[in-house]
Amino acid sequence: MGKNEKIMQYSWITFYNILFDNICNNETSISLADKAYEIFGNKLLDKDENGKKFKFKELDPLTFIAMLNRQETLETKKEYFKKIINLFNLNIDLPEDVDGIPTFSNFTARFINHRTIKDPNTIQILWEFAKDINNNSDIDTELFNKIINLSSVKLAKLTQFLFIVRPDKYFPADNRSINYALMNLYIKWKPKNSFTSYKEYLNLLRQKCSDKPCVFSYKAFLYSFEGKKSLNLQDEINEYQLDILQNQKKTKALKPEKINQLLNSNSKPKLDTKSQNKAYCRNPLMRQAALQLNNYKCIFGEHKTFRTKTDQLYVEAHHIIPMQAQDLFADRGISLDVCQNIVALCPICHREIHHGENAKHLIEKLYNLRKKELQSKGIEITLEQLKAYY
Repeated sequence: MGKNEKIMQYSWITFYNILFDNICNNETSISLADKAYEIFGNKLLDKDENGKKFKFKELDPLTFIAMLNRQETLETKKEYFKKIINLFNLNIDLPEDVDGIPTFSNFTARFINHRTIKDPNTIQILWEFAKDINNNSDIDTELFNKIINLSSVKLAKLTQFLFIVRPDKYFPADNRSINYALMNLYIKWKPKNSFTSYKEYLNLLRQKCSDKPCVFSYKAFLYSFEGKKSLNLQDEINEYQLDILQNQKKTKALKPEKINQLLNSNSKPKLDTKSQNKAYCRNPLMRQAALQLNNYKCIFGEHKTFRTKTDQLYVEAHHIIPMQAQDLFADRGISLDVCQNIVALCPICHREIHHGENAKHLIEKLYNLRKKELQSKGIEITLEQLKAYY
């Protein structure tokens, strides 16, 4: 056992099994929506084409499970668990260990949105799929493929749900699990958005992995955590900043006319078709232009850092409104990957704004510094809304 491993009881499995069975057998789409709003509150709200928030009148089991497993603190999740036990009248203990459960993006956890619910069959399809899984039926290929082709869903998201409610049978096919399978089980698998592709992945894992899916997912969690720790990078800083370091030698200063072109760009947000999680493309030139405009200095002051091999001060690009929130602006054709939404931060300030006790103060300073520039790109946001993204 590794030094950071602990003895897992997987108490979460019983909790989720009983909860999921209760939902499938005792709830309706309307009653589930009512309970969900009592538990998750405004976090479940969506926005329509005009940016106006609204409540879903109906809800599906997949969205409920995903909302319960967003990227939130253990304390917050425990509060959810307590409310669930009370509202669903469950005779069950609180889960004591939740490490290894795949998490969903705070901004795109729902399996439905204002676009997909326009089709009255969407909710019905999700309920039908959930009940099949609860009855331990084989996966309906047609339903599976319909769901992963909804605008708010991809393969990774649906397989995360499958694993959470049936961890005895299904493996998650998210980036964390795929990377762990490649590096530790030498499973080379190129995911495609189809049931056929997922079935291939399951067969490979069942052949080469001696662990149960729950143990596999926990090990993938530990592997991911240790990988971030060893690189001394956290959250979205990880892959994004590695890209900066790896491409320094190739980077040439952008000419003023190119920077002006990027500043005035009205490019629309584009989905990253290579990612198995729903993600939007980032333009490295936007990042570079933003750093040049900041003269490679931290926006909060001339903080001590170091010089790179290209003789530039090392700073990191930070999206004021995180790219994970892009889905909330995409319908209006507004991109968050613009120079006006990107600032240069020294490594210390970058980590402090994500993890420090002074984070809210830094966020407020950023908001006041860039509010007008954000508005010039059609990005309207209040300070309280911005703080909620961190």
